Amino acid sequence: MTRFSGPAATRRRGPAMTRDRGTVMIAAHLLMYVVLCALGLASYHPADRLAESWSWPALGAGALMFAWPGRGAGRGAGRAASRGTGWRRFVACLGVLVVTPAVVAALVPGLDALTGLRLGAATTAAVTAGLAAYRVLGSGSWFPHRLSDVPLLASTTGLAGAASIALGGVPAAGLGGTGSWPLDMAWFVRYQVGCIFAVLAIVSLWHPPRPQHAAARVTPLLPLLVPLSVGCLTIPYVYPQYPIAWVVFVPAVWAGLTLTPRGLGVAAIAIPIAPAIISRSSLAQFGAATRLPAQLVMEFLLAISIVMAYVIVVLRENTARVAMGNLAGAEAEAAQNGLLNTVIETIDDGVLLVDPGGRIVMSNPAARRFLGSGKARVGTVWAAPDGLRDATGALLSRERLRDLLMEPGAGAVPVVLRSPTTQGRQRVYSVSAHPLGRRQPPLTIVVISDVSAEHDRHSQLETFAGAVAHDLKNPLASLALWMDLADVEAEFDVEGGRAALHEAREVGLRMRDLIDDYLAYTVTREGTLRPATLELGTLAADVARLYAAEGDAVRLSIDAPQTVHADPALVRQLLSNLVANSVKYRRADQPARIHITGRADAVPGWIRVDVVDRGLGIAPAERDRVFEPFSRSARDQASGRGGVGMGLALCHAIVTRHGGTITAAGNQWGGTTITFTLPEARAAVAV
Repeated sequence: MTRFSGPAATRRRGPAMTRDRGTVMIAAHLLMYVVLCALGLASYHPADRLAESWSWPALGAGALMFAWPGRGAGRGAGRAASRGTGWRRFVACLGVLVVTPAVVAALVPGLDALTGLRLGAATTAAVTAGLAAYRVLGSGSWFPHRLSDVPLLASTTGLAGAASIALGGVPAAGLGGTGSWPLDMAWFVRYQVGCIFAVLAIVSLWHPPRPQHAAARVTPLLPLLVPLSVGCLTIPYVYPQYPIAWVVFVPAVWAGLTLTPRGLGVAAIAIPIAPAIISRSSLAQFGAATRLPAQLVMEFLLAISIVMAYVIVVLRENTARVAMGNLAGAEAEAAQNGLLNTVIETIDDGVLLVDPGGRIVMSNPAARRFLGSGKARVGTVWAAPDGLRDATGALLSRERLRDLLMEPGAGAVPVVLRSPTTQGRQRVYSVSAHPLGRRQPPLTIVVISDVSAEHDRHSQLETFAGAVAHDLKNPLASLALWMDLADVEAEFDVEGGRAALHEAREVGLRMRDLIDDYLAYTVTREGTLRPATLELGTLAADVARLYAAEGDAVRLSIDAPQTVHADPALVRQLLSNLVANSVKYRRADQPARIHITGRADAVPGWIRVDVVDRGLGIAPAERDRVFEPFSRSARDQASGRGGVGMGLALCHAIVTRHGGTITAAGNQWGGTTITFTLPEARAAVAV
């Protein structure tokens, strides 16, 4: 699992804990710095003017990395305090790095404290400058995240070594170096090798954030590869006469190809151990005259090999990170596509994806429902339905529709077609087309929306406005005539004037009834429901009392003990309208017989109510249409009965507002049975 450390991790652990850890790591590296400084100065041979080991500057660099100012700062005053503490710790660390070689040199035969102080000052200055250059020019962290960071780190350590030698940072040198370029080169290689291995190991083992996207590739051949790697590191020392020095690259390349960054840090410590042991033993077969140069060449090859290993591991990490990013992107894209597919498959609008020839590339269920599954198949021309018409009713060819949709700035185009799923009923659709950007081949998304309900509503509003204008115009004209007649008759015939005023009053009452019907229909459709628990029998009995004065002319029986959850005023109006219709359309030679019964519906949670009369009945062809606004039967229109066709439309609006259904049917007495459903009280929820 990838572990990152940085600002986020610092916030989790807290600045104090981060500073404590940094202090411990600085102390640990300074301790190793003291030990390796003593070993390095003790291994100095005045006769050869060269030390056998010179890796202590790298440990000084490691201590400076942890003490580098600006790490683990908080915010505000805490940040300022942390910066002050960081700089003090950094300066203290520099002081230890400078003074330690002086103390150690005073204890080593052949050296003195002043020489050690020069070594410490020159080496510390060179190392600090190299780290600063790497920090500024690199990716901003000590671990080489970018491929360019690896050669940059090798170059800055190399420049630090060269600067240290030029400043007198080795025992055999003063200002300007040793005075011998072969010896300067020998010291440079010794310095560079120590820094490369130690610094890379330090940043890999202890300096996060370490990337770890590529997993370690542990192979079953590991027990064989370890001794093989040791052999590759030692054979060139045992058989220098053969051109096999390149085999020292094999362990480093293998480590770079198989290990994680932290594992490679361990390898950076382990790889030089075998060559160091062999080169200082009798197994090394370098001749006396060539021992030093050949050994330096081998050490330099080892340094190059570990740099190559880090180049490989950084490449692996970058490739794995890109692959993980691509995988995450692909998963996100797949999730997004799944979401879009779900949306497209479930939306009520039809969606088609068509090519330049109009052939369907993709269609969703709504589109197949609108156009018919046979005409919305992939590969068919999408505008195939016959009888396609525009909003004016004119026939519309698919070519004309395509031209309308593709016109610059074209919006939605309303079309009318006979849908195969609505038993031949004409439906109105809004069609719009949207090109899908720059792609080859170019595709267009066609959106088909069923606007039949909006179209019907608009038509109803137009009819409503026309009916209101027409139905009020005639009474107003009649009222004006009766008033004029009353004015004339009042002068010559008082009784005639009174009769004319009576007729004018009747016309005014009819106008009031018309307006009440229109207002009731509007309020029923748009008003707020106020549901309550109602006893159907009680409410029906209240309606029956309105006809008590009719005597035997109106006989109403009630068998509805159920309770419903509905708006009391609207249910009262519903029953009143249905009873009034039954009374109005009774047979001329018979009294009105009306039966109101209630029972549980087949659908749980609903009550079914039947209003049965023995009147004139409704023709079968008109039973569905009578619930439409302003719908009047042919018998009404022929007989001249009053009304504007709003009564049953009002009943339909009341029932549907409650979520129920209402139907009309004939019965055994030749009359009409109106059946509607309302929510049962005990199972009701807020409507």
